[in-house]
Amino acid sequence: MSGGVPLKSAAAAPMLRSGVEASGGPGRAERLRHATKEFESVFIQEMLKAMRSTVPEGGLVDAGQSEDMFTSLLDEHVARAAAERSEGGLADALYRQFVGRLGDG
Repeated sequence: MSGGVPLKSAAAAPMLRSGVEASGGPGRAERLRHATKEFESVFIQEMLKAMRSTVPEGGLVDAGQSEDMFTSLLDEHVARAAAERSEGGLADALYRQFVGRLGDG
């Protein structure tokens, strides 16, 4: 592996099979997979935000800006986790649509 970082463990070997090139950088297909997962994450986060906006505000205590920040961070975390764990979702559909257009370049 000239110019690359030598593999130090067997744990790194599956990365080569999953689309990461021997040079250490992700291949085009792997970057596409990552981008589609990120897109699905943003989509889910916006969906959670829209769903939360339908819940009436109010109650015994006005939580204010700190609760808004917390729920925003919580939605982001839940959206990322959901996108990473989903199979057959939006990310997979987008990946199948675009992977054929990558070419050899």
